[in-house]
Amino acid sequence: MLTETAPLGQRGRYASFVQVGAALGAALGAIVWVAAQTLSQDALMVWGWRAIFWSSIVVTIVAALVRSKMNESPVFDDLKEAVDVVDRAPLAEVWHDGRGTVLRVLGSFFGASTHSYLYQVFMASYLVTVLGMETTFIPPVLLIGALAAAVSAFVSGIISDRIGRRVWLLILCAVLAVTPFIAFPLLNTGNRFAIAGVIIFGFVFAAQGITGPQMSFFPELFGSRYRYAGVTVGREFGSVVGGGLAPVFAASLLAWFGGSWVPVAIYMTLVMVVSFVSTYVSPETLNRDLRVTTDAAPGEARQFVNGGWVQRR
Repeated sequence: MLTETAPLGQRGRYASFVQVGAALGAALGAIVWVAAQTLSQDALMVWGWRAIFWSSIVVTIVAALVRSKMNESPVFDDLKEAVDVVDRAPLAEVWHDGRGTVLRVLGSFFGASTHSYLYQVFMASYLVTVLGMETTFIPPVLLIGALAAAVSAFVSGIISDRIGRRVWLLILCAVLAVTPFIAFPLLNTGNRFAIAGVIIFGFVFAAQGITGPQMSFFPELFGSRYRYAGVTVGREFGSVVGGGLAPVFAASLLAWFGGSWVPVAIYMTLVMVVSFVSTYVSPETLNRDLRVTTDAAPGEARQFVNGGWVQRR
């Protein structure tokens, strides 16, 4: 919706608000965690955890109200006027015409989602179970990291508007492929400032910095007929096999290798290599005409208009 509604040349910054919202949600969660730690153990077990979960109803109601008042994007309205009958269901059409694009999206998001969950979830557990850090140290650091990530998502989206989605994402993938071998030694120093720096770095670059521009890159990769279905399938399956399994798999690696962080770092590098390759084989999509019904392809006809490259229809 944001990508299809944003002005030409500003899709990256507008679509990044998806991840700005995700970061602010993580910040709210950290605030709740801090509040929960002020309760006694008995109060937390009797009513505290229930109050925390029931409070999510407020967010759900707000989201439902916002969605009920939203209009369709101009791109979708144009498509409805141009196409009277859709021959296939969206998922069937994606499978028939867009499998390659879906796989590129899945691979691109696989590494990003894995790193996001490992920095936000696994490393918090690592600090407690392996390094013996007190649990009260973690939520404030997560809060700072989440707030910084909200800014980084937006800034990263702006950068992708300036230099291109593909090249910026490749730079981020390359950085994140090597930083695990720096992050874990810094964590193991036990220095609070070093630990805070690693966690905040993870939020800024791995959680939102790389996913911010992906929120415009992925929609631009697909044609207008099944864009929503294509992005959904690629991104959510990438999230399941990446971030959904990452903390459990990383914890298993620790157990299998006697608490060594090296296999976890290798795992983080390998999944980010998958994202790098998936992004590398994808075309640049900056300012692509979103009304085109076919998926983006390398070498599409483009022309320089009003200070930016756009696709010729």
